[in-house]
Amino acid sequence: MLHEQVIPKAAKTLAANYSDDKAASLTPAQLVAIAHRNGINVRYVGELRHYLTIEGSPIQRVALTEMVSRVIKSDINAKMRKEMVEKKEPFKVVFDNIIIDTLNNYLKDIRLWKETESDDKHLKETPLKVLITEKFGELALTEQEKRNNIMLNVDVSTLVARIEQLLNIEFISGTKEFAALGSHSFFTKSISKRVPKVKHMSFVDLSKGNDRYSVIRPTLF
Repeated sequence: MLHEQVIPKAAKTLAANYSDDKAASLTPAQLVAIAHRNGINVRYVGELRHYLTIEGSPIQRVALTEMVSRVIKSDINAKMRKEMVEKKEPFKVVFDNIIIDTLNNYLKDIRLWKETESDDKHLKETPLKVLITEKFGELALTEQEKRNNIMLNVDVSTLVARIEQLLNIEFISGTKEFAALGSHSFFTKSISKRVPKVKHMSFVDLSKGNDRYSVIRPTLF
């Protein structure tokens, strides 16, 4: 029922409610919230996008931005977990460097937006199309996108803003605008703060482990 009725119906409703003008104001986070209200988990955003594309909706670009943001976030988190295992108590700058280096790699190397295979040893990261397909399924990208550069269908400023949200960080003022101009070069000092985030009140004390990393009080989902 989810795949045959719920997702196609949600895509049709979204396409009808968000014309070209309204679609421009829809953020990736808002799209996810709408999907959740319709009983669609974020892992099915790729399938939702498939039906949005069939409907000819410009919202498909928002869905693509969300998928790219999430695979980059997952890549960064995986590197951070590895660092924690290897270093036990890495310093703040180590985490900052992981975020910045990963963003720089993805935004500077157009091959990571074009390649469909990850066997190129010269690439510093796994190609985005590979990660998107693994996480969101084969329907997430159109046949044309599988052959072309998907960066052309993503608003970089919105992408950077969404990564801020997903990683609970804040870049210094002007960073997103700088990225949107095509000057894709971030530095460790680009991160102004990191806000620890906990899911349950009973676990809030665990966030004290982040004291050495940020003095910002934890926020709740």
